Amino acid sequence: MLVKGYVDLYEKECKNDNAMDRGIFQSREVYLQEQCKHYKEYSLLGTPEEKVRIFLSAFDSPYLLGLYEAFSADDLELLNNVLYQLARTNLFDMGQNTGADHSMHYILAFRLLSGNCISFFEKIYPKSLGLCQNGMTMGIVTSNLLMALYYQDSAMLDDAKQEAKYFLDSNQLKFDKAIVECLLAFCEEDWQKINESLQKVAVLKVRQNIAPLSKRFSSEAHALFAFGHYLFPEEAKKQLKIPNAKGFVTSLAKWNVENQFPQGQLFLHYDGVLQGMNQLLEIDIPPCRLTKNFLNQTVVDAAYFQKEVKERALRIFDDEESYA
Repeated sequence: MLVKGYVDLYEKECKNDNAMDRGIFQSREVYLQEQCKHYKEYSLLGTPEEKVRIFLSAFDSPYLLGLYEAFSADDLELLNNVLYQLARTNLFDMGQNTGADHSMHYILAFRLLSGNCISFFEKIYPKSLGLCQNGMTMGIVTSNLLMALYYQDSAMLDDAKQEAKYFLDSNQLKFDKAIVECLLAFCEEDWQKINESLQKVAVLKVRQNIAPLSKRFSSEAHALFAFGHYLFPEEAKKQLKIPNAKGFVTSLAKWNVENQFPQGQLFLHYDGVLQGMNQLLEIDIPPCRLTKNFLNQTVVDAAYFQKEVKERALRIFDDEESYA
């Protein structure tokens, strides 16, 4: 079993009356039936514009179901595909208006890393935007460390490291501190600290005050492990140790190393009136852009992103016959 207890817990949660409201479905068939129901409930005109709106806003994520399938079958390739689909789905969150700058993407960044989608990093963190300044402290500090490390920019690294040290000296959640400690250790190439903090991230995930299923798999630890392999040359990264913790899938880490962290593919395909989702999840996402809000704060230009995605997605639905 890849993650002990996940399968039993998922099957138990499926029996609750509100299971589907929490993204827990008994099977793919049930999941697809529910999404088809959503589509029919929200579809009034059947126009391409309406289809884009529904697909982007009314669908449930199959993530927890995908983990259940992968853990049930002990299938590492399937697990990699589940993480890829989650990352691709979450890219549409770039269009949310949160009142923050690109620091809002720090959770998405970990989804991309755990899904072997680092190729999208420059979409969420274009270097031209500079370091983050507006948003949640954790988002700013983490995003700036990720950007500085990814671009290997000395000025960015100096600023990001200073911010990280202030963060670690303040009163913060242990889990958040462990993540920042690991990224800071990457900056300083302190392998003892890297391995200690990576282990802490994996261990502390299961102690988080979040939904029971969500904390059974430490995607953040897998993301950091993948990032370490991306950042360092072959000889150096041999010092990176695989964490030993309940929520960390050792076999997935080894599989990724052996297969050079392959980018996956969609694990769940939509059919019938829903088949446009398959193409929508593979469209070219526009890069993040910033603007000023009415308070003169620098924020993500959500309107621009939404407009660009809509225009690109509409091309999928031009041929109505393919949606019969």
